[in-house]
Amino acid sequence: MLNRATFVSFALYALVGTSTARAAESEAAIPPAVTQQLPANTASVLLLRTDATWSALTQFSGIPETLDNPGFLPLVPLVGENYRQEIQPWVGDWAALATIPLSSTPSEVPVSGIVMIPVTDEAALDTYLDRLQESRDSPSETQLHNGVEILFLPEENRPEFPTFEPNPEAEPSFGQTLEKGWKQDGFASLLKGYAGVRERLAQTAKPPVATPPPMPEPSVSPPEPLPPVLPYKPSLAVVRLPGYVVFSTSIEDVKGFLDIPNTTRSLADTPEFQNLVSRPEFDRSLFAMYGNAKQAAQLVSDFQTSFPMPPNVAIPDTQTLADIAQTYAQTYTTIEGLAWIADTGIRLQVRAHYREPQPELASRWSNPNRLVQRLPGTTYFAANGQNLAQGVRFVLDIYSKIPLFAQPIEQFRQSVQENLGLDFDREVIGWMDGEFAFFAFPTNRGLYPNLFPNFRIGVGVTIETSDRTAAERFLTALDNYIEQVAEGFVFIDTLDIGGQPFVSWDAPLSPDGSWNSQMAHGWIDDNTLLVTTGSGPAEQLYPSPYTILPDSYNFQTAIAPFPETNAGYIYYNVSSLVAFVNNLSDPPLTSFAPPEAQPFIDAIMSVRSLSLAFSFTEDREQADVHLVLSPKR
Repeated sequence: MLNRATFVSFALYALVGTSTARAAESEAAIPPAVTQQLPANTASVLLLRTDATWSALTQFSGIPETLDNPGFLPLVPLVGENYRQEIQPWVGDWAALATIPLSSTPSEVPVSGIVMIPVTDEAALDTYLDRLQESRDSPSETQLHNGVEILFLPEENRPEFPTFEPNPEAEPSFGQTLEKGWKQDGFASLLKGYAGVRERLAQTAKPPVATPPPMPEPSVSPPEPLPPVLPYKPSLAVVRLPGYVVFSTSIEDVKGFLDIPNTTRSLADTPEFQNLVSRPEFDRSLFAMYGNAKQAAQLVSDFQTSFPMPPNVAIPDTQTLADIAQTYAQTYTTIEGLAWIADTGIRLQVRAHYREPQPELASRWSNPNRLVQRLPGTTYFAANGQNLAQGVRFVLDIYSKIPLFAQPIEQFRQSVQENLGLDFDREVIGWMDGEFAFFAFPTNRGLYPNLFPNFRIGVGVTIETSDRTAAERFLTALDNYIEQVAEGFVFIDTLDIGGQPFVSWDAPLSPDGSWNSQMAHGWIDDNTLLVTTGSGPAEQLYPSPYTILPDSYNFQTAIAPFPETNAGYIYYNVSSLVAFVNNLSDPPLTSFAPPEAQPFIDAIMSVRSLSLAFSFTEDREQADVHLVLSPKR
């Protein structure tokens, strides 16, 4: 029997479609009791574990020994600052944050968003709700709907954000100067704009003067104290049901949920959801996520009808969103995800299941990951994949459907045609049909150290192609264009690196005005192009880095749990990145942090790496995330 309740929209579902109805191969697991109270047409639900499973995190550095709960529940405000005293005494094992379409229910809203929580101690919940009402300045209200009492607390202290009018007489900023130059003359004025700003700063710099004698401090009255900033308290609707409590920010959402018939089939009874709870990782998960593509598409369609959005906005209009949602609903059935504690840190896995088998996708997106062998072992960041041209076209096609971006994208394509004499889709990116890799690594040479001596980082990209002739045609056109429009500010040179010719873009971007290589490109085998931020970084990468990424213990640990057959990796060497950022200043940046930020800094310092891999089978897509944490010593 489905008890009535409500839950809050969960934006994570906006990412993709969802998982197919397949019978679980293992024994049927017992779903969390709260899912027996949610209808089968639930569009999305996020389950948050509330018990002591969290204490397994204390094995890692930077995690307090006292951790045994999530520390928060969505839409459940803390009256003070102590979750353990206020909320933990009355919550059950799982809390549910869900979105329910109400298209088949007579309701004033198209969707109901709630948080639903099992209650283990009604007296403790009474105490919490009494304290919550006492903490508000406005009196609470009580309404009846379908015979159920709703407690409503109005919002308080809504912040008012100031508006700022631009000053037309203000001196243009560095960014505005470069933007204006780009709009007028493209890349040439961009380069000269930077040089002009640097020259202007040098001319206006004042020589040092002798320190004047100390002046007596004037007597001034202390400033008037600022009025206290009162914390914003959103509206809150609360419904108590037998064994459960429901929270929402909208009383209409609560009423919509209460309108769902008691005879409705529950989410826990659906085979698709049972597949999720039958997975062996579920019992040690901190979070679980489930979404239904068809219901989500219906939700977006209902929203589009009820709240049409103007077309000229910075996000897709509601009709475009509805069209995209329908496309996903035709491709996928459900999406499911789990986050759990592993021996090395935290794992997250998300699966999207196809309506029909897709064997061609499984073969198309199988990446040999050859280019990872070309990356240095000290890499800060790396991302590799296949067929960059196809990916760029996909992104541009999506954004071309958004009115705000459609014209700029078309103008960009026309500008490429006019300036390079090449068709963007066929001749600029068309040859990028093999494996590719983007990466960043430590270096003392090249573009960024030239601009900012402490910013010791290099950036590179390697691209495989089946059409080297087309690639060289594009590179030649680009080199010629840069040399032409730069009007002497950039010098195109050819030099030898490891016995291979590389083209270098030299420019006087250093603080002392000296000429250095800022960009370089060359072929590292018959069909692989390397582009990096200067000839200095290129010398570190070719013929081969001193150490390669696959030999790095940090990288090996990061990708160890991933499927061997995958579409590529995204890898962050977090420990090295934190050290890089911390050393940008002297003393280190962390020395400026207030004492209350130290727990957060300790947690960040305990992270070794963050990595992600995508894989495809004929039945589903899968994303794996691995956050590697340092163990306590």
